[in-house]
Amino acid sequence: MEEQQKQEIFVWLKEILEPFCVDQDIRTNNEKAYNVYGTTKADFNGKTIDGQYFASVMKMKNYVGFYFFPIYTHKDEFTKEDYPVLLKCLKGKSCFHIKKIDTELSKEISQILKSGANLYTSLGWR
Repeated sequence: MEEQQKQEIFVWLKEILEPFCVDQDIRTNNEKAYNVYGTTKADFNGKTIDGQYFASVMKMKNYVGFYFFPIYTHKDEFTKEDYPVLLKCLKGKSCFHIKKIDTELSKEISQILKSGANLYTSLGWR
């Protein structure tokens, strides 16, 4: 994948993610990565952490990674029926390999971010 194409995808994904990051802890914001965490202490896997990880966009060698942690912490909340296009890009537990800009993908990413933000808010993790 060419650098120009990765840059366009990175900017596109970051623009989708940013509205869900108001009052969140942006721990990395540079040309290669954008990492978002909550601002409240959260209990996860028996540990108390300073801000639950929420989502990231990262330029990788052959794709742009969209990392969405709610799908790891609450997998059953995010089904193939609700996100058929996006879940085809899922590689591993919370990493989506994004290789093109797509209208349907954009809609599903926005929807999954909204659902994840609402879920984490209901748990007090935002």
